Amino acid sequence: NDILVDLKGVAKHYGEGETRVDALRSIDVIGSRLPADLGKSSGEALSLDTAMGDDRFRFTVTDFIPSVQSRKGLHIEAFTPRLALSGPIRKGTAWFYDAGQGEYDLSIVQELPSGADEAPSWRWNNLAKTQVNVNASNQLTTTFLVNRFRSPNNGLDALDPLETTTNLTQTAWFAAIKDQMSLPGGSLLELGFAFDQFGSNDLPRGSLPYVIRPEGTSGNYFETSNSTARRFEAIANLSLAGFDWHGHHELRFGVDADRVTYDQNLARGAILIYREDGTLDRQATFSGPPVYDRNNVETSAYAEDGWAPRSGLFVDAGLRFDWDEILRRPLIAPRLAASYMLTSDGKTKL
Repeated sequence: NDILVDLKGVAKHYGEGETRVDALRSIDVIGSRLPADLGKSSGEALSLDTAMGDDRFRFTVTDFIPSVQSRKGLHIEAFTPRLALSGPIRKGTAWFYDAGQGEYDLSIVQELPSGADEAPSWRWNNLAKTQVNVNASNQLTTTFLVNRFRSPNNGLDALDPLETTTNLTQTAWFAAIKDQMSLPGGSLLELGFAFDQFGSNDLPRGSLPYVIRPEGTSGNYFETSNSTARRFEAIANLSLAGFDWHGHHELRFGVDADRVTYDQNLARGAILIYREDGTLDRQATFSGPPVYDRNNVETSAYAEDGWAPRSGLFVDAGLRFDWDEILRRPLIAPRLAASYMLTSDGKTKL
């Protein structure tokens, strides 16, 4: 699988990177407690398996005709073109796949004056992949995903005029390389490295105080924010060939090391709150350091055994070790799950 996202992790805070739905071959959701190889979280995991090219050149083009609106004149309302290309780099050996998507949306606020009533937004993403069969037992894949979003008049509505809006930009990058090697005897070794970055910038239009009145807001938005989260991760997994001993066993081992960095810069101005009669009711100010950063190094290792002692019965036992420089103490997590087919047709399982 190309991307494994811990739904309780940093992606939840920033918004997950997007891949156009045409590029997905399958989506698997693990909703119960995760096995030892899928991480230390006890929450859910989402696995996205994306497409790859073959020995034929292919392309698809979708939605290249925009929709229009007639509010306060004739305008483009939405435009979501999509394009995908795939094919061989070298037939029988190397292939590529590239899928891109753009989106333009325009919101027009009827109550605001012309020239200060439009809130456009742009979004685009692109997924690029390659696969190279180095030899009959070695497969190398690369993945690069980029997402970009921009909303220059973010927050515009009837009660929040143009001067109170912000220029919002968000970017997400994901890059990975993975090498799968079949070893003598039927074992499989997997090595991989990945990098992802989530960034967000939200800039007001000036430094005037932010004023809240019963009839709406004025001035400039009170908060300027800039935050970036990065993750570098390396993995190694070894799946041994299955063997029989009191049933059938499939052993799997792995190690994981990553570095996470988080930087945030927040500058907050004053908020003035006025009563209906125009007198000042409250003033809010902020203190504390505007800059925050936090880094972490995490290491993990696991062992897992898929054991089928008899027909219809399967036991998955695992042990996971985690350590990070924030807690600075080892965490040991045993995992055990079992399933049993109650009927021979496989339709009833416990």
